[in-house]
Amino acid sequence: MRSKLVDQAEYTAVRPVAVTKSTPLTEASEKYFGNLEARGLAAKSISTYRTGVDPFIQTFKKACVEDVIKQDMIDFMGCLRKQPLPKRKNSNPERTYGNKVSYVTIFLKEFGVTSQQEIERVVHDRQLAKGKLKVRAVLMAEGTDLNHVVDGEIELPKR
Repeated sequence: MRSKLVDQAEYTAVRPVAVTKSTPLTEASEKYFGNLEARGLAAKSISTYRTGVDPFIQTFKKACVEDVIKQDMIDFMGCLRKQPLPKRKNSNPERTYGNKVSYVTIFLKEFGVTSQQEIERVVHDRQLAKGKLKVRAVLMAEGTDLNHVVDGEIELPKR
């Protein structure tokens, strides 16, 4: 009986954290830039990444990284386009916007926000149009019996 109670206490003490943990954007940003610094990235590079990530965090309406959706990135791009760019010789404003959005994408990728882009890539590469795309996400953990499957459908836009 005591062994059973100890086993139960140990099991509840090491219960895995739920995958649905939310990471506040400001906390994620601090961690991201701290990690870049710890990896030895040059201060100038970190400063460049901040030109995209900091404005995104300031204009983003939601509080957590996991809440980011494609529309938020589109809205951010629209926000960037409303702001004047400094005039520079040989500059390309479209590339500047693209770079800033890619800095945000890299930041989001650090926190697991990537599946949307992969789905969009497949739809684009295979030129899929109209109808529904059946998708399946499988979460497994090596050395455990975890095998969580989520099935769904995505309505494809008409081209």
